[in-house]
Parts: sequence; structure tokens; C-alpha cells
Amino acid sequence: MLRKPFALALLVIGFAAWGTASPVRADGIGYFPSEVKISDALRSQRYETGSVIVNQTQVRLRFQLTGTGEIGSWLSFAPADDPENVTNELVAEPSSQLRILVFVDIPAGAQNGSYTGEILMENHPEEGERSDVVLAFRQGVEVAVTGTQKLALQVGSSYTTDVEAGKILRIQAEVANLSNVDVVPSVAASFQKKLPDESFGDQVARVRADGEKIKAGQGATVLASWDTVGQEVGDYRATVTVSAQGQDFGTSTVNFRIVPMGSLARGATISSMVLVGDPPVGTIARVDITFENKGGADLQGKFVGEVYLDGAIVTETASKVDGIARPKESGVISTFFPVNAPGTYTLRGRVQYEGAQTEEATLEFRVGGEADGTSAASMLIPAGLGGIALAAVAGGGATCWRRRRRAGQAA
Repeated sequence: MLRKPFALALLVIGFAAWGTASPVRADGIGYFPSEVKISDALRSQRYETGSVIVNQTQVRLRFQLTGTGEIGSWLSFAPADDPENVTNELVAEPSSQLRILVFVDIPAGAQNGSYTGEILMENHPEEGERSDVVLAFRQGVEVAVTGTQKLALQVGSSYTTDVEAGKILRIQAEVANLSNVDVVPSVAASFQKKLPDESFGDQVARVRADGEKIKAGQGATVLASWDTVGQEVGDYRATVTVSAQGQDFGTSTVNFRIVPMGSLARGATISSMVLVGDPPVGTIARVDITFENKGGADLQGKFVGEVYLDGAIVTETASKVDGIARPKESGVISTFFPVNAPGTYTLRGRVQYEGAQTEEATLEFRVGGEADGTSAASMLIPAGLGGIALAAVAGGGATCWRRRRRAGQAA
């Protein structure tokens, strides 16, 4: 029986978890948690935790965040959905929660001990507005510097699917880094075939792979692959062990089958096509195509399509790197093509996989509609992803995504 992915409960070295405390409200505005604690911190390390500002009003609220106290200079902030954008000013939209990443950088010269400070959250009026009241919150921060490295990983279940003989089997293990340092985990998997007496025989293969670096307090999926060429059809068991720095942190088993070639169903659909950015005339456009694997085997797909300008074909395009999607999951492929003249561009294409292909999908966008030569379209809205408009195109069940213009823009 195959195991489903394990949802790790990430309880990390005293870090504040999103949503672990009730909001502290004042006139529909508040924050949580009430305080942030980090224990066993090491010098010269960066730690990430989080805060949430709750805005239950019907207006946008601009907040200025400032670190105060003896660790004020250790603190910096970024939107949770844009961690590279370090900033002290963030906006809470009406009837929403603003999730904030809080970075804590421990200085190299910090002595062992407990340090305290606060995050001052001040609500300032938007530009052009006036207010006689400034709403402010103070969130406590406590950091315990120990100077002692703590290495700990929490390992969840392993997961895989049946595989056809001669194909690549992929195993994933869920790992949470409970350490106070960044860790690069490794995963090793050994394989045994089930015998007629229902026991498992000797090891037939073993693989090992290193994962990506996992930051302290974060979680990730570690992958290992096994080429089943030359293996017999039948039932198998994988024993999966996760380790780091020579220490094992957990072992789990997962059963699967190697089945004859062609036994597993294939099927795929294109779920969205997204133009990346607003390419000006004379540049290269990039479109990301997301496809869903509806079958029971790993699917490797390639996008092939045609590009039209104002209804006339101008070029063909194909993805240079294939996308891979596990059963019942999605993959992303990118294709590139030139936009050398202004006008309305239409990309039509399909994802091809193992002798089959998806139904045709279509994306339209406009280039060169503004004085600076950039795209006149403002935003791509894909189906089912927060406001993306999906329109069925007559004939063949094709799917079309169309960019919308901002109010007042020329057609």
C-alpha cells in the first residue's frame, strides 16, 4: 500500500508559528502572536519567524515596522510572499491578514545570554490621506544565544508510486529542520523484492541523494531516484533513511510495484498559460505552461506551439527543457519566442508526452500598446487562481486565457 505525503507539524526551536495565538484586536485591527521567542540561537546565523497583522476594516492600512530594544538592529522584515523584498513598510489590504517574515540576524560578537526587544508596528495614513490618530502595536521578541550547535531533523513518511519496468522510480521524504543551523540532508533508499512466501528477499539496489539546504526552522521534500532497468516485475519495498552530517534521523518503508511497460494509464491537461512580465517590442517573450498529470505514471512533457500576430502565423515555438509531473501532480514548462512588432499575439499549442498530446490551449496578449512600447495588457488572470478569467473557445474544447486591460487603457 502506498503512503501519502506526511504533513509535518513544524514545531521549531521556539519559533512563533503562523496563527498560533488569537489576534489582539483594536477597532478591527490587530496582530499575532503576542511575542516571538527564539532559543538556542547561534552567532552569525539568520533565523526566520513570522508575524501577522489583521485588518478587518474596509480600508488599506500602511504599517511602518521598526526593531527596538537591545536587539533592534538584529531585526528586518519582508512580505511572506516576497522574502527577497526586505522593507520596513508594508500594506494590509481591507479584510485581510498581512503575513510578515521577521529575520533575526545574530551578530558574530553576541555573548551567550538572553536578549530582548520589540517590533513596533505603526499604522500611518496612505499618501494623500490625513489622520489625527496613529495606531501602534508592540510585539515582544526574545532571543536566547547559547553558542551551542543543535542538530535535529524531524522525518515524516516516505512516498512513491508504482512504476513501469525500465522507468525511473522517484521517492520523496518529508523533512523538517529543527536545528539552529542550516542543514543539507541526505536520503538513502534500499530496495527488496517480495518473494513467493510474502517475505522480502535480499537487497537488489541502493541509491543515495543529497537534498537542498534547509534553513533552520523550515521544512522541505528530499528526493531520491532509482532506475529500474533490468529489474523484474513484482512487488517491492523501499527502506528510506534520512541523515545529515553522518547522523541518521529517521527510517521509514514504502511498498510499490514494478509493472510491465504500458500498464499505467497516461493522460494530461494544460491547466494554465502565463505570460511572464510585459515584454516590450523587440524582446523575447516567455510563457510558462502548467500541465496536470492525470495518469498513473510519471509524465515527461514538451510544449509545442505556434505564434500568431494579429491573426497571421509568425513563428513556431517549442520548450527547450521538458517538464516532469508525478501522477496526479503538476509540472511547468517554459517556452520563448520573439515579439518583434506591436500588435495582438496569440500562442496556440499542446503538451506532447510519450506519443500523445493534450488538447490545444490558447493565450492572447498585446504588445506595444503604450507609449513606452511595452505591453498594453496589465494582468493575466488564470482560471481558479484568484481572479483569473477562463473562457472556453468554440471548437475542440480548447482553452483560452486573455489578458485584461486596466480601466482607461487603449485597446
